[in-house]
Amino acid sequence: MFHKKRLLIIAIFSLIVLSLLAIGAYIFLTRSAGLEVDASPQSKVYVDGKQLGSTPVVLENVSPGIHKLKIISEQSANDSYEIKVVLTPGAKTVVNRVFGKTKEFSLGTILYYEKLGINDVAALTVISSPDSASVRVDGQEKGLTPLSLDILGNGGHDVVLSKVGYGDQLVSVRLEKGYRLNVISDLAKGIDIFSVPKATPSGQLATPSASLKAIILPTPTGFLRVRQEPTINASEVGRIKPGDSYLILASQSGWLKIKFGEEEGWVSSDYVKQ
Repeated sequence: MFHKKRLLIIAIFSLIVLSLLAIGAYIFLTRSAGLEVDASPQSKVYVDGKQLGSTPVVLENVSPGIHKLKIISEQSANDSYEIKVVLTPGAKTVVNRVFGKTKEFSLGTILYYEKLGINDVAALTVISSPDSASVRVDGQEKGLTPLSLDILGNGGHDVVLSKVGYGDQLVSVRLEKGYRLNVISDLAKGIDIFSVPKATPSGQLATPSASLKAIILPTPTGFLRVRQEPTINASEVGRIKPGDSYLILASQSGWLKIKFGEEEGWVSSDYVKQ
């Protein structure tokens, strides 16, 4: 009798353990990821071939793993960007894209996390196109892309990518212990871009924000004319002051389209910080 009771207890205990393991596996496998996509000009977003709306697109409860992302400008179907993105459980992947007149004048940033096997280390990997861009972290030179740094403090950091002939790109990131943050940047020729995306791995998906800005340089007149079209002969729609920064909406050979106040217009890239 005692032997039967012992077998019964063992059987019940085994079922409980198996049930807990199954629940744990289910929670791990179904822990969702997030994806935020923004682009300028406004663009259609496709994930795994399915159209999900126009930018900005914010998705939560997405299956972790590798997904096919395609961004198509609503102004020109010829302006498109396609890539495979990694979505990590509990984190949000951020994708930003600005379509220029050609690919070399287009720019973008992708940020995504990967889980490390060590929980007390925060790591950073920076990749750029073109490569061999210098990387500064919090003002300190760290090397050339592609670059991996495996021992960095937990928390916020400013990462600046620089390459001769291309605009600097600033990426403000948050590193978390136990994760590697991957930063993939496409640099644009002759434009100083400040990109500020944020993506934090946590039980609650963070809501990232992103902005692309240009700083206006001093001019002989003390102001910079904003024109209706990207040409010196276009009508003037406003004037802006050196030192101010403005959101970049698009780029075209020698010109940047910016948002100033409630209006939009074009400025010469000759007077944008290089």
